[in-house]
Amino acid sequence: MIYTVIKDVNGIRVVQVLVENILFDNYEQVFNKIRQAVNDDDNLIVLDMARVRFIDSISLGMLVPLQLYARRMRGDMGVMALQPKIRELFKALSLDKIIKVYDNVNEAAQAMSESAGDQP
Repeated sequence: MIYTVIKDVNGIRVVQVLVENILFDNYEQVFNKIRQAVNDDDNLIVLDMARVRFIDSISLGMLVPLQLYARRMRGDMGVMALQPKIRELFKALSLDKIIKVYDNVNEAAQAMSESAGDQP
């Protein structure tokens, strides 16, 4: 079973992903659980990936629709607390150029609040 924890920090929806491995056979469940955690008015989203130990490259594709959703809502999405191997995969696939990577929720909240203030 896939679980998430949801909290709001300074107007940012933080979704903690509580699964250790995201693979081809469970990524749809993970995506659906994350999407259920995001309301229609949430446009600043951060996925807390601290508990995720492994994610395959195909499953990383689930993050792109979430990013597109946030941008359609005139917002942004990022990830935080990536394990070193996952961070390397983000860089190797240049995904870090599309989806911002943060070390912690405070860094994400500050950066996203500042960028939200820049939008018209």
